[in-house]
Amino acid sequence: HGAAAAPSVTEGTTVSYKVGEGDWTTEFPTITNVGEVTVSVKAVNSNYDDATTSYTLKVTKRAITLVSADSSKFFDETPLKAEIVKISEGEFVQNEGFAYQFTGVQTSVGTSENKFTVSAKEGTLVDNYAVTLAYGTLAVNPVVTFVMNGHGEEVEKQNVALGSKAIAPAEPSETGYTFEGWFIDDAFENR
Repeated sequence: HGAAAAPSVTEGTTVSYKVGEGDWTTEFPTITNVGEVTVSVKAVNSNYDDATTSYTLKVTKRAITLVSADSSKFFDETPLKAEIVKISEGEFVQNEGFAYQFTGVQTSVGTSENKFTVSAKEGTLVDNYAVTLAYGTLAVNPVVTFVMNGHGEEVEKQNVALGSKAIAPAEPSETGYTFEGWFIDDAFENR
């Protein structure tokens, strides 16, 4: 990215430029990186009085928003990771960008941010960018297992979305036993 301005002048006019306190030159000034420069301009034509003016060239930071992926799965005792980042706003200049290091992980039932950090790739001019990091969500959903304690037919596990409840299966029956309901603890105190 960069900025420049070009004059429209009468034939036979020589335009010279001076950046800051530099020397006069006929080479057109540009600015590539974040910052600003004041450019003095002088137009000389033998048929007219010399004309002078100045202007400012300014380059501001390019906004870049980097977003890590959302991901979910059902609990299986293994870590959930989603090592993907997309650019949701802006773009890098050719051959510039960042490398990503992921720290987001979710193993137990619940949610967490899919956090990551960035480091500039070689040749990236970090000061030219205003970078925002946005974190996706990692979600591990519960798997409900119905423990029969050796009584009745086994009941299939249920994958349940976070915040939802399992659907109670049919009540088991076995001669000599009375079914008192499904419990969520081994002490048979909480339903």
